[in-house]
Amino acid sequence: MTGVDYSTLVPIALGGLLALGGGFLGQWWGERRAVAREQRDREHEREVWVRGLAYEAHVQFIGLFQRLYRAVTDTRDRGDHIEPPEEYLAPLHHQLTSLRLVSQQATQDKALRAIIALDALTYRGAHWDEVETHFDRYLGAVREEFHLSPIKLWEDGPGSW
Repeated sequence: MTGVDYSTLVPIALGGLLALGGGFLGQWWGERRAVAREQRDREHEREVWVRGLAYEAHVQFIGLFQRLYRAVTDTRDRGDHIEPPEEYLAPLHHQLTSLRLVSQQATQDKALRAIIALDALTYRGAHWDEVETHFDRYLGAVREEFHLSPIKLWEDGPGSW
């Protein structure tokens, strides 16, 4: 047997091993990036879903609050001295529970203060400007929660809005 010249075989074998290793490494890296991208997409979808839920909860709370507030003020403006039923504001408290699922604590606190002010107006004859002030603070908190530009608040006076 003649001697085999390994000087050409070693670089070829080494090159083949490096090519295979590089292929496996590239595939592993690509899969890792795909998994990370899918995870980011799922997190983004979840954030969009939660933001949509929060938006709907706030819209429902705002609509219900304004409807009940308008009914109380319209009744008072007509001079009617009819006291609403004891559970008149209960739907607002139920809606506040929905807000608690999707809102920040500061926003929830301001919504509760607006409900308390409306309760004082409805049952204890408090002044309407307290309701406007606390509801406006709630609206400001909602805008802040959604990273929207701030609004001029009712308490800043008529020249500010």
